[in-house]
Amino acid sequence: GMTLSAVSLPYYRMICPYGLPKFARFAKEVWGIDPAGRTDEQLAEEGLAALSEGEELLRAVLAAEGPEHRAPAAGQDDAVIM
Repeated sequence: GMTLSAVSLPYYRMICPYGLPKFARFAKEVWGIDPAGRTDEQLAEEGLAALSEGEELLRAVLAAEGPEHRAPAAGQDDAVIM
């Protein structure tokens, strides 16, 4: 999970020009960004910025909750965490 989140934003930024309408739609539909006066490129960038902020918030919440709320590490019995 955390490894994927570490590479997802750079990857999305890299492929954004090739799927610009989909990233613009993502910004509008998922994050509720108003398209008025914005180009698809601006919408896409704002959507990715919102995604980044959302990931940072999630990391902060998980860190604050402590290890009992995290998924078990590879090879760790999940019964130990409960």
